[in-house]
Amino acid sequence: MRSLESVIEEIRQFRNRFGLQAILPFFDEILLVNKRRFARFAELYRREIGHPFCGFAHHRTTDREMLEIARDAGIAETSVGVQTGSEWIAREIYNRPIDRAAIVQLTRDIHEIGAGRLILNILCDCVFEQEEDLRATFDLLLEIPRPFLLQLSRLVPFPKSPLTQMKCDLPPLAQHVREFWHLLYLLTQSDRLDDETLVGLSRDPYLREKPEILDSLVFWILHEADPQKQPPAAAQKLAESGRRHRDGTFRGIYRKIRKRFSALIG
Repeated sequence: MRSLESVIEEIRQFRNRFGLQAILPFFDEILLVNKRRFARFAELYRREIGHPFCGFAHHRTTDREMLEIARDAGIAETSVGVQTGSEWIAREIYNRPIDRAAIVQLTRDIHEIGAGRLILNILCDCVFEQEEDLRATFDLLLEIPRPFLLQLSRLVPFPKSPLTQMKCDLPPLAQHVREFWHLLYLLTQSDRLDDETLVGLSRDPYLREKPEILDSLVFWILHEADPQKQPPAAAQKLAESGRRHRDGTFRGIYRKIRKRFSALIG
């Protein structure tokens, strides 16, 4: 590992040559791992640089004290690599066992301490994932305090890595089912929908078959755009869907959404 002094000196040189935009944000994937090293970095960085930075925290290495140090040093965003909420996928496929309770506690600590914006990273499109694995990830996201920023990334194994050698005998999961759960993941970021509404959406069989209906809701919730500037066709599609399916779970969920966002869908 490089000395902290050399890292600080490199950042200083970039700042002097290119201005603040060259180091904003400063980002490190293994920053909040070694407490002693990070505390020394934070001291040097605060004194010598003093601009916002970003870094990864890990539920097995990062505690509240480290988050407090990060906050005082000026951290702007703290990322947590969740990858999956499925303990089986994490353990048997990714070889990265997770502690769900520890992940939730870490995210709560980030919020409570004020250690920058919380960012969660999730891997998608793993061929070994079944629907129960997708739901496990959704359930975990519901336990994490909102709001947060969710980053979904496709799983792309490196050539000759162990993952590429693993044979999958499971039937492939339908793409519309994957899309359904991925859209639900995105909705968990916002505090504008409560858990009851999100769980209701996840249990609706019609939405599962027609996940494109959720597109408009995701756009409205996450972008908080001016209702008058929404594409009319998107609002009309959601409204017409509600009229066509007045029975079952979707009716109650649709009513709640329509009431809350009546200005958006007319």
